[in-house]
Amino acid sequence: MHSLSNRSKVVVNKEMTLKERMYLPAIFGGMMITIKHFFKRKPTIQYPEQKKRVQ
Repeated sequence: MHSLSNRSKVVVNKEMTLKERMYLPAIFGGMMITIKHFFKRKPTIQYPEQKKRVQ
């Protein structure tokens, strides 16, 4: 049987590609849209008594 303690792996810190760097701004943009919609006030309609106006 082999022991895992003597294994080693070389880790290279390479520069991120443009594709790898672009997802963070997209995540932050999506979170901002989500937060904006989360705090937006929507009117409550009491359905049987009030009908929704169709425009």
